[in-house]
Amino acid sequence: MIDYKPQIFLENIDVLISIVNPNNKFEFEFVNEHIYLDLLGYLSKELIGKSFLDLLHRDDLLIVKKILKRKTESKEYLNEIRLKHKNNKYIWFEIKKKRFKDDSNKKKILIILKNISSRKKLEEKLRENEDRFKKLTITLPEIRFWKLFNPKKYEVALQKSYEMLHTVMESIPQYIFWKDINSTYLGCNHSYTKLIGIEYPEEIIGKTDNDFLTNKEKIKHLKEHETKVMITKKPEFHIVESWVLKKGTIVWLDINRIPLFDSEENVAGILVTLEDITEKKIYEELIFELNNNFLNFTTDVKKNLKLLLDSCFKLINGDIILYIHKSSINEKEQYQIITSDNQVFNYNSEYFLENIFVNQLFLAEHDLPQTIFDLNETKYAKTDQFIIDNKIKACYGKLIQSQNEFNNALCVFYKHNPIITNRDSMVLYLIGDAIEIEQKRWQMQQDLEAQNIMLNEINKVKTELLSRTSHELKTPLVSIKGFTELLLARYKSELDDNVISILKEIMKGSQRLENIINMLLQSSKLDKDKIELKISKGDLTSLINECIKELQGLAELRKQSISFKIQDSLNTDFDKEMIHDVISNLLSNAIKYTPPEGNIIIQSKIKDDFYIISVKDNGIGFTEKEKNQLFKHFGKIERYGKGWDVNIEGTGLGLYISKKIVELHGGKIWVESEGRNKGSTFYFSIPRIN
Repeated sequence: MIDYKPQIFLENIDVLISIVNPNNKFEFEFVNEHIYLDLLGYLSKELIGKSFLDLLHRDDLLIVKKILKRKTESKEYLNEIRLKHKNNKYIWFEIKKKRFKDDSNKKKILIILKNISSRKKLEEKLRENEDRFKKLTITLPEIRFWKLFNPKKYEVALQKSYEMLHTVMESIPQYIFWKDINSTYLGCNHSYTKLIGIEYPEEIIGKTDNDFLTNKEKIKHLKEHETKVMITKKPEFHIVESWVLKKGTIVWLDINRIPLFDSEENVAGILVTLEDITEKKIYEELIFELNNNFLNFTTDVKKNLKLLLDSCFKLINGDIILYIHKSSINEKEQYQIITSDNQVFNYNSEYFLENIFVNQLFLAEHDLPQTIFDLNETKYAKTDQFIIDNKIKACYGKLIQSQNEFNNALCVFYKHNPIITNRDSMVLYLIGDAIEIEQKRWQMQQDLEAQNIMLNEINKVKTELLSRTSHELKTPLVSIKGFTELLLARYKSELDDNVISILKEIMKGSQRLENIINMLLQSSKLDKDKIELKISKGDLTSLINECIKELQGLAELRKQSISFKIQDSLNTDFDKEMIHDVISNLLSNAIKYTPPEGNIIIQSKIKDDFYIISVKDNGIGFTEKEKNQLFKHFGKIERYGKGWDVNIEGTGLGLYISKKIVELHGGKIWVESEGRNKGSTFYFSIPRIN
C-alpha cells in the first residue's frame, strides 16, 4: 500500500493527481481532494472506488484507455481530453501517466491532469480571428518575406522591416522568426538571436536550423511540422518541445506555428513564435519526481533519505552527492556521510574537521547555498578521499540547520567548475527541505524509542517534564499560529503563491503540533489526577452513532465496512467528551490498522452492572508481547518494513489516555487477539445507572 499522507505538494499544485487500479475499470484509489473539489466539484469519497472512465467524455474513452494500458512512459503531457464537472459541464485537460508498484508490489497507475480550459478558449478566439490575421499579413509588407520582394526593393524592405520590428516585436518577450516555404530563415527578432547564439538578426537570413541546432532528429522533426502547417494551411498552437542548442543547453519551448500568405492567398512561408517555459518545466519535473518519492516513502527514514539522494543525483548534473549527518555518541561528536551511490562512512570529529572538505559547510552560520571552485588546489586534495577518488574540482552545497547543534549538510561534487542554474538551486533547496523533514522524523523516532525503554524508571520525572515542556511549547506555538494567520489575513494580496503555500503549510504543521501538545497535556493531567470528570446522564448508543458518522469517511476511503449491533438505548452517567475520545480512538485505530476492504464491528452487551462496548476488526492483530505494551505510556507498536497496507502514525498516547479515562469512570479496558493477521477486539466497560 502506498503512503498517501504526504500532502505538502499534492494539495498545493494546480494539477489533478490520481492513483488508479490498472484493471479494466481503472477505479480511483487516491485523489488530491482539494484540487478535485476546486476544478471538478467532487469530494474524494464520491470518487474512491469509482471508475476513472466514468468522468470522461464519450469521444475520449478510446484514446484514454489506450494511454492507460500503454506500457511505455512519457514525461510530457499527452492528448487533450474532457472530464465531466459535477454540474455536468466538460472541462479540458492534458493527461500524463506513470506506472509503478507500491510497497506490496502491487501495480498502480499515477495519473496527472493539467487544466487547459483557458488555453482552449484562447485557441477558439484565435481560430475566430484567423481570417483577420490573414488579411493583416497581406496588408503589412514588413511582416511578409523579404524574398517576396523583387531584388531592387530588397534593401528597402529590409530597412522598413527593422523599423517596424524594433517597435513591435522587440518589445515582446517571446522568440519570433519567419521562414520561406523551404524552411529557410528570412528574419527574426533579437530575442531569438540570443537563443540560438548569434549577434544580429540579419545573420540568420538564408540559413537553416542545421546552422544552429545539433540534433539531426530534432531538425528533421521541426521541418516536418513546419511543412505540415504550410501544406495544410492550418496553424499549430502550444506545442511543447525541448531544444538542444549548440552549447548543449536544453530549453523547453511552447511553440505556435502559423502559415503566412502572399497577396494571392498562396502560402509563402511560416511565422513561428516560441515562449521559454524551461523553468516551468523544471518545476513540473521536480514536483513529479518529489511526488513519486513521497508516494513511495515508508517509515524507514534511511530508505527515504536514499530516495531523496537518488532524486538529487538525477536532477542535478553532479558527479557524486553527499549527505552529512552530525550527531553525538557517548558525548563525542560524530559525522556520518551517506553518498548517492549508497555508501556510508563514519568519522570522529577530529578526523572529519582536519581531513574532509565538507566540514567547511558546518562552519557557515547560515543555510544559504555555497559554490566553491578549485578544490583540487586546496589542502583537502591530499586528504579527502571523496575528492581524490572522484577527481573532484568544485562543489555546490548547503547547511541543513536543525533545532539543536547537530546540523546536517547536502553537498554536490563536480569534476569541473560548474555553472549553477536556477534548476540546481531549486533542486538543492527542495531536497534539502525534504531531508530536514525526514531527519527530524528520524530523530523523533529515536527519541521516542529511548523514552519507551526508560519509561518505567523515570515515569514521574517524565510526566513533570512533559507538562512543563508542553506549556512552554504552547506559548511560542500561539505566536507562530497568530502571526501566520495575520500574514494570510492582512498581506495575502502582497504575497506570491509560493509564500502563501508555505504559510498554509506552517498553519497545518502548527495545528498538528497543537494537537500533539494537547494530547501531552491531557496525558500529564491524567498522570497527576488533575482531571475532573463532567458527569451527566446520557445515552451511549447516541454517542457511538455520532462517532461512527464522524469516521465513516475515513473508512470509506479505505473501502472498509462498519457495522454495529448495539442496544437502542444505553443510558448511564458519564463524561460525554471523555468517552467520545475513547470510542473515537478505538474506532480510528481499527480503521488505521485494518487493511483496505476490511470489516469493523461495534457491539454492546450488558453484564452485571456494566455496559461493555467492543470494537472488533479483522486487521493485523497483536502478539502477546504487543498486547502487554498497548496501554502503557507511549506504548506504540512499531511495525516497520512488514509490507502491510496500514497507517502506523501516532504518538502512542491514545490507548494510554483511553485507559485512564475509562478507569476514572470505574470501568476497565482490554484487548483480545489470537495473534498476527487474526484481527483484534478492544473492549471497555462502564457502570450502568444504579
